[in-house]
Amino acid sequence: MKKKWKVLLLLAGVIILCLGLTATAVAAGEIRVTVDGSLVNFPDQKPFINNENRTMVPIAAPMNAMQATVTWDDKTRSATINKNNRNAVFTIGSRAYTVQGQKKMMDTEAVIVNGRTAFPIKFAAEALGATVTWDGATRTVMIFSSLPPKTNVIGAVEIDRMRSYKYSDSVKAPLGIFGNQNSELANYILKECTSVLKLQANQRFISSTELIWASSSIYHIRGILQTNNNDGTYREQDMDYSLTIIGDGSSRSFDSNVEALYLGEPRLTK
Repeated sequence: MKKKWKVLLLLAGVIILCLGLTATAVAAGEIRVTVDGSLVNFPDQKPFINNENRTMVPIAAPMNAMQATVTWDDKTRSATINKNNRNAVFTIGSRAYTVQGQKKMMDTEAVIVNGRTAFPIKFAAEALGATVTWDGATRTVMIFSSLPPKTNVIGAVEIDRMRSYKYSDSVKAPLGIFGNQNSELANYILKECTSVLKLQANQRFISSTELIWASSSIYHIRGILQTNNNDGTYREQDMDYSLTIIGDGSSRSFDSNVEALYLGEPRLTK
């Protein structure tokens, strides 16, 4: 009898574990949508990817997050989204849509799922002038209703932000002090460090002597890694690179072993 109960308990445990794994797998496969960094909540119908590999999203929630209005015409089975006198009209079952009255075509169509109108979010958001990107690692559609201009120089605001990130307890010369005490070495690091940062052709690193500091025998330089996305937008990421200097004077150079630390969240700019 005891054996029987042990077997039943074991089976129950396996079933519970399987249900837990299934729930986790479903959650992991969910598609998220953010608008200007804030997560959009979908209480009933969830976003999904259709047969044309387009992300379909119940349109009301993200449009509200973008401060746009959505009106439905039951007779024409069409929805009009409007923001700041810019409007777009999507019709259920049609690949044609209009933006400011001009006809356009998309490679999929709006549908109704569980009583909710689901639009291809890329076309809907871009119709209102937003920028849309996809993060495959987190399965997130990121909508930016407006983009700030890209950074060209490090200014007071950027320097303050870089200083706000925590740094090692073993710091000998904190940010803002090292450059003043060792101006010649600081300028050398600033001018020559990009040769060992392993940047891609579409990237550049922007920094300042005020963002260099020393920790033990390692030198750190903070700044903004800027990546050209080739679509008119740029990805900006605050970085901290740790560098080791070999030699001294005219024979001074950097060790090729460089560690990169990502600071904060990336930003999309134009």
